[in-house]
Amino acid sequence: MMLAGPKLLREHAVARVFKSALKASGQGVIAVPFWGTGAPDRLGLSHNAPVRVICNLSHPGCNPCVIETLLDRKIRVRSNARLHAKIYATPDAAIVGSSNASSNGLTVEGTAALGWIEANVLSKEPTFVHDVAEMFDELWSDRENTKRVTRAAIAEAKEARAALPPMLFDLPHGTPLFEAAKAAPDAFAKVYVAAYARPLPDDLAADLRSFKSAARLPNTRKAPDFRKSWGLQFEGISKDDWLIDLDCRDRDRPRSWGCARATELKMPYKGRTSMTIAVRGVIEIGGRRFPVTRGEKARLIAAADSILDRAGDRLIPLIDALKLMD
Repeated sequence: MMLAGPKLLREHAVARVFKSALKASGQGVIAVPFWGTGAPDRLGLSHNAPVRVICNLSHPGCNPCVIETLLDRKIRVRSNARLHAKIYATPDAAIVGSSNASSNGLTVEGTAALGWIEANVLSKEPTFVHDVAEMFDELWSDRENTKRVTRAAIAEAKEARAALPPMLFDLPHGTPLFEAAKAAPDAFAKVYVAAYARPLPDDLAADLRSFKSAARLPNTRKAPDFRKSWGLQFEGISKDDWLIDLDCRDRDRPRSWGCARATELKMPYKGRTSMTIAVRGVIEIGGRRFPVTRGEKARLIAAADSILDRAGDRLIPLIDALKLMD
């Protein structure tokens, strides 16, 4: 018997097709990071449904109230903060694509214009279905990254979600840093531009080199990598401040080396400002990542004179720096 080839599913078809496949096979798995209101019902996840679910509860795009509904229905749920794949599978069919289990990712006929445009592939080819199931099982069994969702974890996620500035939560995923900061300035209150025209004093630079040389490879993915440390000599730096570099040592050719996150480590110097240790990384706020793009660096560099003159020897909030770029 010839098997039908893969089929393209738009966002409004995924829930209906999976619900039907789940009913026919009696069991299934779902690995999608974001869950929104109504998703369990649209997917046919009733009480005691024989389904395992992996989400990303740590991300604000995953509604903890919906995950709580899954637990209330006695459905097993785990969370993986690295999850970006979107998988809906049964023993007989697999859907892989871009649709999250959210109101934007799983629309119904007539409401498609209100959500994202998605593309997903449905396949019943046995090898493909087996490979998808195998990938899910690997994720499910990943002890380092995949954790069982508990009531306490849901309560923590609810609290974190409630603290998000509403405008940040409403921004489309992929919104650039500068645009996001303008739209939700309160969310970016701990993001600063560190503009400087002088190098670190020789003794501080030597201490920083020694510190980095003594640093070791982090033993976990989330641990800071002090081998990539920056040393910044500014007053008022607090732990977890995000610091965007603006190197104006050559006033004719300013540069930006990216961003770092301030740690609690400070090297004191008698009669001088302490040197704060920061670790390079991508700005992360409310579970979203905001890299400083090449275009944004170019805008910083173009406004370097104005920013440096305004900041002096102090950090300048990103929101204030943006006003100097307009």
